[in-house]
Amino acid sequence: MKKLKLLTLISALLMGLSLTSCLDSGDTTSYDDIRTVYVYESIYSGTPYFVDALGNRYMPTAASWSNINSQLTSSSIDLSDYKMATILFNYVVEDETSTTPSTTSSTSQQYTIELAAITTLFDSAPVMYVQSAENLEDYETAPVLRLGDNVSAYSYLAIPPQQYDDKTIAMTTGFWMADDKEQLDMHQLRMIYVKDEITAESTDFVLYVCHNRGTDDKAVNYYGNAYCFDLEYALADFRSVTGNDPKNIIIKAKEIYLTSTPTTDLPENYSDHEIEYKTLEELYPTTTN
Repeated sequence: MKKLKLLTLISALLMGLSLTSCLDSGDTTSYDDIRTVYVYESIYSGTPYFVDALGNRYMPTAASWSNINSQLTSSSIDLSDYKMATILFNYVVEDETSTTPSTTSSTSQQYTIELAAITTLFDSAPVMYVQSAENLEDYETAPVLRLGDNVSAYSYLAIPPQQYDDKTIAMTTGFWMADDKEQLDMHQLRMIYVKDEITAESTDFVLYVCHNRGTDDKAVNYYGNAYCFDLEYALADFRSVTGNDPKNIIIKAKEIYLTSTPTTDLPENYSDHEIEYKTLEELYPTTTN
């Protein structure tokens, strides 16, 4: 079966929810490592640097940043609009310094890198709410592809549901659709919480990934992308009821595997993905602007 290539759909934002753009200097990109990172802007140079979930910093060389930045500019992309990115890069090794990133937050390190490519992950979709679980039916008419699987046009982009900062959840997912890219705007993919499910005793915050296919009733091609969701107001609602941050975020989705038979039929049960909620300081313990 054919896949709708992301590059042919780049101008078709999925109801304004997400945009993924891969930029490199040619058809073949050579790189040592791939990291999904938080984007910071240096207060000294005005150029960005990148931090992974364990606090390791990745500082691009001036030449490699200039090359990537020129491509961003030509594509009318302002990196300051983006919170997260997936970077492909080569380590600049000096004095036989190890190129293996730290695996514990207490030993975070800094690396000079030559950027080979960057995939920007755009955060623009606020988490919605419904009053009761029955209301989810209005937003959920077809399954999603399994959260976190490699379903994008880029072979390396597979993001399991995870926190990127204290209010942002990101993941890769997708859905089956008709053999017609114009049908893409029929589909709406949202993250929703149910107000009635939050009580004063709640310790976990349950979120639902819901896919409404609109009038597209075909399952011929699939579309995959990286999605980011803003939890700021949803978390404020949870805290107002419970008085606390959630211990865990439970993401529920009626999902199917890409290798399964294509269908628009919803599975009977939800699959769960659990994330331990962390504050910004817990996520990036050594990072400051």
